[in-house]
Amino acid sequence: MQNVAPSQTFNLGLWDRDDTLNFYVSSQMADSSLIEPPAYDEEIQVPARRLDSLLAGRRIKLLKLEAEGAEPEVIAGCKGLLPHIEYISADLGFERGVEQGSTLGEVTNFLLAHDFEIVSNSRRRLVVLYRNTANSEPDAKPADI
Repeated sequence: MQNVAPSQTFNLGLWDRDDTLNFYVSSQMADSSLIEPPAYDEEIQVPARRLDSLLAGRRIKLLKLEAEGAEPEVIAGCKGLLPHIEYISADLGFERGVEQGSTLGEVTNFLLAHDFEIVSNSRRRLVVLYRNTANSEPDAKPADI
């Protein structure tokens, strides 16, 4: 943990509620997740927390969301923090569960309903950049991602 000092690190999963959940370790495909993937090496129990309870009261310039298919649960777990986040970059590719579904629709609809707009998206991967319209400068235009 020396590479992030003096920041604090947490060894847990992010979710839409505080709980203990199954975590599916998939070393071969690098897609370990709290959502069961098509193949995995082992299943372990991990504590899970809401992000808004971990970071209550903090302002965040950019939240990078890469949750291997669990993006809807993670974003729901930071609902109380959304007014304090300026940008969210989310990898919403086809990684959700055994069916390998995308989380694009669910995450986008949730964020649009909570004062975010789409600023940019990647042409190479299903990555979307959202901006909080309630607390960001309207003329700020980030580069393509």
